[in-house]
Amino acid sequence: DTNGVSWEPRFLSLTDERLLISKIDDPKRRIFDFVNMKDIVECEFKQDNQDDPSADTSTKGSWSVPGHTPSMPIKMLEVIIRTTEEGRSCGRSYIYQSTYQDALDWEHAIDIAVEKAKSKDEENFLQKTYGHSALAMWRARTKKMFESLWFQYFAAVMIIVAFFIDVSEAQILPSNGSD
Repeated sequence: DTNGVSWEPRFLSLTDERLLISKIDDPKRRIFDFVNMKDIVECEFKQDNQDDPSADTSTKGSWSVPGHTPSMPIKMLEVIIRTTEEGRSCGRSYIYQSTYQDALDWEHAIDIAVEKAKSKDEENFLQKTYGHSALAMWRARTKKMFESLWFQYFAAVMIIVAFFIDVSEAQILPSNGSD
Protein backbone atom coordinates (compact mmCIF):
# COMPACT_ATOMS: atom_id res chain seq x y z
CA ASP A 1 0.00 0.00 0.00
CA THR A 2 1.49 3.36 -0.99
CA ASN A 3 -0.96 5.70 0.74
CA GLY A 4 0.87 8.38 2.69
CA VAL A 5 4.05 7.96 0.65
CA SER A 6 5.61 11.11 -0.71
CA TRP A 7 6.65 10.74 -4.32
CA GLU A 8 10.09 11.92 -5.33
CA PRO A 9 10.49 12.57 -9.04
CA ARG A 10 12.95 10.23 -10.75
CA PHE A 11 14.42 10.16 -14.22
CA LEU A 12 14.14 6.71 -15.81
CA SER A 13 16.07 5.71 -18.87
CA LEU A 14 15.47 2.44 -20.70
CA THR A 15 18.30 0.65 -22.50
CA ASP A 16 18.40 -2.80 -24.09
CA GLU A 17 19.73 -4.37 -20.91
CA ARG A 18 18.79 -2.05 -18.02
CA LEU A 19 16.29 0.39 -16.59
CA LEU A 20 18.50 3.21 -15.29
CA ILE A 21 17.32 5.38 -12.40
CA SER A 22 18.63 8.83 -11.54
CA LYS A 23 17.45 11.83 -9.56
CA ILE A 24 15.63 14.38 -11.66
CA ASP A 25 17.32 17.33 -9.93
CA ASP A 26 20.81 16.01 -10.75
CA PRO A 27 21.94 17.91 -13.86
CA LYS A 28 24.52 15.21 -14.70
CA ARG A 29 21.85 12.47 -14.43
CA ARG A 30 24.18 10.21 -12.43
CA ILE A 31 22.74 6.72 -12.12
CA PHE A 32 22.10 5.76 -8.50
CA ASP A 33 20.25 2.51 -9.19
CA PHE A 34 19.37 0.21 -12.08
CA VAL A 35 17.28 -2.84 -12.83
CA ASN A 36 18.50 -5.55 -15.19
CA MET A 37 15.81 -6.15 -17.80
CA LYS A 38 16.22 -9.93 -17.55
CA ASP A 39 15.35 -9.70 -13.81
CA ILE A 40 11.94 -8.07 -14.34
CA VAL A 41 9.08 -10.46 -13.62
CA GLU A 42 6.12 -8.15 -14.28
CA CYS A 43 5.10 -4.57 -14.82
CA GLU A 44 1.78 -3.87 -13.09
CA PHE A 45 -0.46 -0.82 -12.75
CA LYS A 46 -2.44 0.32 -9.80
CA GLN A 47 -4.64 3.38 -9.98
CA ASP A 48 -3.51 6.02 -7.52
CA ASN A 49 -5.86 6.03 -4.50
CA GLN A 50 -8.01 3.24 -5.98
CA ASP A 51 -9.17 2.32 -2.47
CA ASP A 52 -10.67 5.79 -2.01
CA PRO A 53 -12.84 6.76 -5.01
CA SER A 54 -13.41 10.26 -3.61
CA ALA A 55 -9.65 10.96 -3.47
CA ASP A 56 -8.16 13.65 -5.67
CA THR A 57 -6.19 12.03 -8.50
CA SER A 58 -4.46 15.20 -9.62
CA THR A 59 -0.71 15.50 -9.43
CA LYS A 60 0.90 16.79 -6.27
CA GLY A 61 4.42 18.03 -5.68
CA SER A 62 6.82 20.28 -7.50
CA TRP A 63 6.96 18.41 -10.80
CA SER A 64 4.74 19.12 -13.74
CA VAL A 65 3.24 17.22 -16.63
CA PRO A 66 3.69 18.71 -20.13
CA GLY A 67 0.44 20.16 -21.49
CA HIS A 68 -1.24 20.11 -18.10
CA THR A 69 -2.85 23.13 -16.49
CA PRO A 70 -3.21 23.06 -12.68
CA SER A 71 -7.02 23.17 -12.89
CA MET A 72 -7.20 19.91 -14.91
CA PRO A 73 -7.12 16.67 -12.91
CA ILE A 74 -4.74 14.07 -14.30
CA LYS A 75 -5.41 10.36 -14.10
CA MET A 76 -2.34 9.00 -12.32
CA LEU A 77 -1.21 5.40 -12.06
CA GLU A 78 1.30 3.66 -9.85
CA VAL A 79 3.63 1.64 -12.04
CA ILE A 80 4.95 -1.34 -10.10
CA ILE A 81 7.97 -3.14 -11.53
CA ARG A 82 8.60 -6.47 -9.79
CA THR A 83 11.93 -8.26 -10.00
CA THR A 84 12.98 -11.87 -9.53
CA GLU A 85 14.40 -12.93 -6.17
CA GLU A 86 17.43 -14.54 -7.85
CA GLY A 87 18.46 -11.35 -9.64
CA ARG A 88 20.50 -8.30 -8.66
CA SER A 89 17.50 -6.56 -7.08
CA CYS A 90 16.59 -9.62 -4.93
CA GLY A 91 12.83 -9.45 -5.53
CA ARG A 92 12.53 -5.72 -4.88
CA SER A 93 9.52 -3.88 -6.28
CA TYR A 94 10.08 -0.48 -7.85
CA ILE A 95 7.02 1.76 -7.60
CA TYR A 96 6.67 4.93 -9.64
CA GLN A 97 3.83 7.32 -10.26
CA SER A 98 3.05 8.27 -13.82
CA THR A 99 0.34 9.65 -16.03
CA TYR A 100 -1.95 7.07 -17.60
CA GLN A 101 -0.59 7.38 -21.16
CA ASP A 102 3.05 7.42 -20.02
CA ALA A 103 2.40 4.29 -17.96
CA LEU A 104 0.96 2.49 -21.00
CA ASP A 105 3.94 3.55 -23.11
CA TRP A 106 6.39 2.40 -20.43
CA GLU A 107 4.66 -0.96 -20.06
CA HIS A 108 4.90 -1.60 -23.79
CA ALA A 109 8.56 -0.54 -23.95
CA ILE A 110 9.48 -2.58 -20.84
CA ASP A 111 7.67 -5.69 -22.14
CA ILE A 112 9.63 -5.54 -25.41
CA ALA A 113 12.95 -4.86 -23.65
CA VAL A 114 12.40 -7.68 -21.12
CA GLU A 115 11.56 -10.16 -23.88
CA LYS A 116 14.70 -9.20 -25.83
CA ALA A 117 16.92 -9.32 -22.73
CA LYS A 118 15.63 -12.73 -21.63
CA SER A 119 16.02 -14.11 -25.16
CA LYS A 120 19.59 -12.77 -25.35
CA ASP A 121 20.39 -14.18 -21.90
CA GLU A 122 19.03 -17.59 -22.90
CA GLU A 123 21.05 -17.53 -26.13
CA ASN A 124 24.22 -16.67 -24.16
CA PHE A 125 23.50 -19.52 -21.73
CA LEU A 126 23.08 -22.00 -24.60
CA GLN A 127 26.30 -20.83 -26.22
CA LYS A 128 28.19 -21.07 -22.94
CA THR A 129 26.78 -24.54 -22.21
CA TYR A 130 26.84 -26.15 -25.67
CA GLY A 131 29.43 -24.18 -27.62
CA HIS A 132 29.29 -21.75 -30.51
CA SER A 133 29.04 -24.15 -33.45
CA ALA A 134 25.83 -24.11 -35.46
CA LEU A 135 25.35 -27.87 -35.03
CA ALA A 136 25.75 -27.69 -31.24
CA MET A 137 23.28 -24.81 -31.03
CA TRP A 138 20.77 -26.66 -33.25
CA ARG A 139 21.05 -29.75 -31.03
CA ALA A 140 20.58 -27.62 -27.89
CA ARG A 141 17.46 -25.92 -29.28
CA THR A 142 16.07 -29.29 -30.40
CA LYS A 143 16.67 -30.75 -26.93
CA LYS A 144 14.96 -27.77 -25.36
CA MET A 145 11.97 -28.19 -27.68
CA PHE A 146 11.64 -31.91 -26.88
CA GLU A 147 11.79 -31.18 -23.15
CA SER A 148 9.22 -28.37 -23.33
CA LEU A 149 5.80 -28.85 -21.78
CA TRP A 150 3.85 -28.02 -24.93
CA PHE A 151 5.77 -30.67 -26.90
CA GLN A 152 5.10 -33.27 -24.19
CA TYR A 153 1.37 -32.50 -24.38
CA PHE A 154 1.46 -32.67 -28.17
CA ALA A 155 3.18 -36.10 -28.08
CA ALA A 156 0.66 -37.39 -25.52
CA VAL A 157 -2.28 -36.26 -27.68
CA MET A 158 -0.74 -37.90 -30.76
CA ILE A 159 -0.31 -41.21 -28.86
CA ILE A 160 -3.93 -41.13 -27.68
CA VAL A 161 -5.19 -40.30 -31.19
CA ALA A 162 -3.11 -43.17 -32.65
CA PHE A 163 -4.55 -45.54 -30.05
CA PHE A 164 -8.14 -44.61 -30.94
CA ILE A 165 -7.36 -44.99 -34.66
CA ASP A 166 -5.99 -48.50 -34.00
CA VAL A 167 -9.08 -49.40 -31.93
CA SER A 168 -11.39 -48.10 -34.69
CA GLU A 169 -9.43 -49.92 -37.35
CA ALA A 170 -9.64 -53.21 -35.39
CA GLN A 171 -13.40 -52.82 -35.11
CA ILE A 172 -13.92 -51.97 -38.78
CA LEU A 173 -11.62 -54.57 -40.38
CA PRO A 174 -12.94 -58.14 -40.69
CA SER A 175 -11.33 -60.76 -38.43
CA ASN A 176 -8.90 -63.28 -39.92
CA GLY A 177 -10.55 -66.21 -41.69
CA SER A 178 -13.89 -64.51 -42.21
CA ASP A 179 -15.38 -63.90 -45.65
